[in-house]
Amino acid sequence: MVASAAATALTSLCVYCKTSMLPQLPGLVQVVQVLNTLLVKQDAASGLLKGVVALLSKAPHNEIQEKIRQICKVQLDPLVQLTKVIF
Repeated sequence: MVASAAATALTSLCVYCKTSMLPQLPGLVQVVQVLNTLLVKQDAASGLLKGVVALLSKAPHNEIQEKIRQICKVQLDPLVQLTKVIF
């Protein structure tokens, strides 16, 4: 419950204070990477991801691709491993 409230608060900060929150982007990407291990409601996790994406809109162009890659890697790695087992 506390994790969901924190995720919701972080989402609001990311959306409404993009410039101020931009230096926190690396840490927020790390939070997104471990969301699956936290007891966070799905809507709070989705909201936090939306907040991080809002921050990415203010990030330098040369950082955007790497941050997106880091976020997606967490979801893609288990799928890649599963396909190796199946095929």
